[in-house]
Amino acid sequence: MEKIFSMNTIDELVVRLGVSKIKLEDMVANIKVHYKSRIIIKNKKKRRIDIPDADLKKIQRLINKRILQKINLPDTIQGSKKKGSIKKNAELHLTQKVVGNLDIKDFFPSITRARVKSVFIETGCSDIVADMLVKLTTWRGVLPQGVPTSSSIANLTLLNMDNRFKHLCEIHGLNYSFYVDDITISGNHRVEKLKKLFCKIIKQEGFDVNPDKIKFCDKSNRQSVTNLVVNSGKANVPKEYYRLLRAILHNCKKFGPSTQTQTDLQTFRRSLIGKINYVLTINRNKGSMLLKEFDGIQWGG
Repeated sequence: MEKIFSMNTIDELVVRLGVSKIKLEDMVANIKVHYKSRIIIKNKKKRRIDIPDADLKKIQRLINKRILQKINLPDTIQGSKKKGSIKKNAELHLTQKVVGNLDIKDFFPSITRARVKSVFIETGCSDIVADMLVKLTTWRGVLPQGVPTSSSIANLTLLNMDNRFKHLCEIHGLNYSFYVDDITISGNHRVEKLKKLFCKIIKQEGFDVNPDKIKFCDKSNRQSVTNLVVNSGKANVPKEYYRLLRAILHNCKKFGPSTQTQTDLQTFRRSLIGKINYVLTINRNKGSMLLKEFDGIQWGG
């Protein structure tokens, strides 16, 4: 990673963030009180998430904006960065003979305090500055998911792996990309033959591959990249997703939105808007058709 900063003292960090030294030191000394834990259920599994309070989140956003997002990332790293998107990520793998998907298991919890410190040192921070930044961006010894700085730090931990993938893919004429913990490799039939080598690189970089999410498909089958279908020469939402959403909207118009949900209508409405906006970002024509259906729904009240 290219060193783009030279922050040797806490005073220099204070100037860059625009936060007083007393505020930063107090935040670090009492970091425990600035987090709340909550248990969520995802894919039928319980997961604890740690949520920073407003004061800590404000400082983390400053670290993200004034330090982490100043570092340029290659186009092959698309997740959670400015001008990156799942659509751009998928478009790197259009009309390929084989598309392979790998997933890093427990990505954020795998990123330890030591690895986060290495990231800040490599950007040009001194030991003392890196230590303070680590205390402000990690929790319980690892990178917490959902914190403003976590995705940017996670991307930076991928840079060495990115370089190794780049070298291997250039030799064999392949494409690759990272979208947070999703890795895609595409190209000729060498893709599948090199599967074990790609997995070995991931392991050597300190991560584990989720064996349940390894998938390699040739062009006779549906090829997906971050849940977008890429067979047709353009990235698109799966037909099933679009048809189901269209059917729900149609039923909302015909029978009323309360017949299509067990949640409150306000939450359901926000969910539909989010899904329509998602389709709009991928396929404007399809998204516009869904939006037209949505506009015809009578919500009452």
